[in-house]
Amino acid sequence: MSQVPGGHFLLKFGSRGKGDGEFDRCRSLHFDSEGCLWVVDAYNNRIQKFDAEHQFLYKLGSQGGNQMEPGQFNAPSDLAFDQEGCLFVTDTRNNRIQRLDPQGEFMLMFGKGGTKEGEFLTPRGITIDHQQRVYVVDSDNNRIQVFDPEGRFLHSFSGPKILGGNLNVPYGITINKNGKILVADNHNHRIMVFSMN
Repeated sequence: MSQVPGGHFLLKFGSRGKGDGEFDRCRSLHFDSEGCLWVVDAYNNRIQKFDAEHQFLYKLGSQGGNQMEPGQFNAPSDLAFDQEGCLFVTDTRNNRIQRLDPQGEFMLMFGKGGTKEGEFLTPRGITIDHQQRVYVVDSDNNRIQVFDPEGRFLHSFSGPKILGGNLNVPYGITINKNGKILVADNHNHRIMVFSMN
């Protein structure tokens, strides 16, 4: 087997635990416009922020279950930043999305458990396009739902009946530089590509 340049290990940080800089099921990570790293620490029900040198800065969120208080999470999965640096977080087991300002202060939340428009069953991935539309992977409803920045439902899609059928428990989502929407169609073992045109 030939060796491919790259992939050299540099460092690691974090370990299992509940302290600052420790994790329990870190689900996703994203850089903000200032180069800081935000980590979704799912089973600690929080988001942690690190500087460019991977030093812990602060954390936001706490355990939230049936009470569903603002700023509390229950196994969050992913986050996305809008143009103002606000965070949209998939609060997965609470079946809702929370929007926080760049300092982590609660702004709004939308969604609840269900199958209707604007409702979720296990929301996972999330991304935002250049028009500030918010795309949420509504995993157990096998669809993508699209909202405006204030959480108002716009529409949803789940894939064509042809070419292998609808999404099946999708997880991740991203948008490329050409505006195409790529979805990790988890149980169908494929990537689906969509256009808003």
